[in-house]
Amino acid sequence: VGIGKFEMLTTTLPLLLLVVVCTVHGRKISISWKNCGPEDYRGVNITSLKWTPSNPLPGDHITFTGKGDSNVKLMSGKSSLRVFLNHTFDACKGTSFSPLSLADIKVPKLKCPVPVGSVSNELSVYLKPHVPDTTINGLLETYDQTGEVWMCVELKFHIMGLP
Repeated sequence: VGIGKFEMLTTTLPLLLLVVVCTVHGRKISISWKNCGPEDYRGVNITSLKWTPSNPLPGDHITFTGKGDSNVKLMSGKSSLRVFLNHTFDACKGTSFSPLSLADIKVPKLKCPVPVGSVSNELSVYLKPHVPDTTINGLLETYDQTGEVWMCVELKFHIMGLP
């Protein structure tokens, strides 16, 4: 005797929900960062990088807020974002980028010209729930109007905990 559509749905739906919960539950993302700007401190010296939520899980929208001090005025600039692939964009316009369908990344535009002094900006990252256990290295560099590195930050995401 065959299984009806309703019986199949009521049998498979709880199993599907269990798989989804087990895939996300217990997983975590560990994040580390470093300022990779020029040693002679030409441009932005990033002094802090904080993120919310502070203990993200795959599927969370993570907002990074970076702060620092600039000793060079940024009139215009090009940025390069490397996460699996290299993506270049106008720093004064910002960008959205979805590398390999594993993440959605949004870099808001800088309010050019950026004066000398205190600077801050945000970066939004959404690592999709199906991202595998791995380490993801990211690099965001901005070059000023003369082509010199103005700002550089390395991000490292350690995703772990798949059953």
